[in-house]
Amino acid sequence: MAEKRFRLDSLLTHTRKAADERLLGEAARESCMVAARVLCDVVRTTLGPRGMSKILAEDARPLLISKDGYSVITGLVAEHPAARLIIELAKAHGNVHGDGVTSTLILTGELLEKAESLLHMGLHPVLIFDGFKKAMEISLALMNALSVSEDFFSSEEMRYAVARTSLKEYANEKLCRRIVEAVGHVKRANEDIDEYIAIKEVEGDRFEDTELIDGSVLFSLLPPGVPNRIEDAKIAIIKDPLTTERAELVTHVVLDPMQMAGFLREEEKLLSRMVSRIVEAGANVIICTKTIDSRALGLLARHGIMTIRLDRHEELNHISLATGANIVKSVWDLKKEDLGYAKLVEHRKIVEEDIIFFEGCKEARACTFFVRGGTKEIAAEHSRLIYAATHAVASVFDEPFVVAGGGAIETELSLRLRKEAQKETTKKQLPMLAFAEALEAIPRTLAENCGLDALDALAKLKAMHQDDPHVGICFKNGEALFANALKEGVIEPLSIKRQMLVGAVEAVELILLTDGILRDRERMKKVKEAERRRKLGLEAEEEIKEKEVFTRENLTKKFTYD
Repeated sequence: MAEKRFRLDSLLTHTRKAADERLLGEAARESCMVAARVLCDVVRTTLGPRGMSKILAEDARPLLISKDGYSVITGLVAEHPAARLIIELAKAHGNVHGDGVTSTLILTGELLEKAESLLHMGLHPVLIFDGFKKAMEISLALMNALSVSEDFFSSEEMRYAVARTSLKEYANEKLCRRIVEAVGHVKRANEDIDEYIAIKEVEGDRFEDTELIDGSVLFSLLPPGVPNRIEDAKIAIIKDPLTTERAELVTHVVLDPMQMAGFLREEEKLLSRMVSRIVEAGANVIICTKTIDSRALGLLARHGIMTIRLDRHEELNHISLATGANIVKSVWDLKKEDLGYAKLVEHRKIVEEDIIFFEGCKEARACTFFVRGGTKEIAAEHSRLIYAATHAVASVFDEPFVVAGGGAIETELSLRLRKEAQKETTKKQLPMLAFAEALEAIPRTLAENCGLDALDALAKLKAMHQDDPHVGICFKNGEALFANALKEGVIEPLSIKRQMLVGAVEAVELILLTDGILRDRERMKKVKEAERRRKLGLEAEEEIKEKEVFTRENLTKKFTYD
């Protein structure tokens, strides 16, 4: 798929005066804090099962429609260093843990807002960060104490509930079971789920029609004349081309017609020997990463062998893992033990896509989620949901501890952290209390996105937490209710929530303790030279876009997706 990246213009503009300056001290810090907060606020309304979608549109790029915080934030391009830092934070969290990106960004933005208020009160940035760090350490200890494991859930129930919570309103029992099953096969063998679990999407049908294939899927055309369906497939994967090096020979040898005819006969004999070697090995499906001679294609087709041309290395590895086929260098290295197996290899036309399915690879642990959606954009969004759910389930395989979802854990941490902050006798008490208040942004935002009055919902949650520390905002039959999230099966992996706190505080540290943004003087000269040449009507030697230079003056302007 084409890369989907969209430019956030409000963080890129500049004035001519500022192009000659460096931002230092308070100006640099304010610039970074505002830029980071603007970016974090972008995803606030996407939180929860009733989150709102974002449409990122640009003429030269494919349309992106998503309510996933990771997809939205990584789909933006920002030139400001603090904004790029937030994007990298989202990428790091999303690539490792899959889920929890939106919560991390909301908490980061809220902590930066609290830090700005504390700076205006006269607190030093180092003191503010020390208070945040101490509050984070206390919160991590409290969260460990509030987590539950297999003493509350069976391992299977825990993994199923995590998958259902991650999928939100798209959850259904069959899909959640298949996600747990697929991740279980991989994690029990201590393998990497990104390598063994592939996710492919195609438009058409509904998300409920998503299926788990015990094998692999390729988006590829078959050459004309070859079989399009092979049962009990014996699969060979060959790296070198199925052709002769005729072009190199002809450039070095001058042949008369008789010599050329003899050369062609020898060439055909060589191709015939190649095909015979494949037939002797017992293969009836060939995957080649390079050129396949048309005459070899014809010979292979006569023997009922399906031939597939593929040059995408990551897909080649997945097919190898799924079918058990060894990747060999040339046809002369091919042996019977190098062949993989699939119960069925079949070419199908779905909507406008040519797809080859490798199904029934029961011996292998690799599998593929074949995701459906009404349009390409919706199918891509559904793929991200599956990715997040598989990684969330993998987290509880690695560390079988979970906490109550629906804003329950953040509410309880906020209440307990306030009590701990009262014991602090130094100025650190203020940032610790600010940290506790920032945690409330998660349940407050969740309530807002569910259509509830945020202040009433937060007050009700706090009151109910006096008796039950696991009360959160849950959904049942389309209705929002305040209930014990553990009993309702709304749970989140402890490792993801831990990373939410750690990632947010680390991002705040880098931004809060910044006191300078330094520009490359040589680059500024190029900007001025390009401007001078444009005024004279001359073609610029090197195009430098002015909007790539950022300053404080434009950071608070309303942003748009241009």
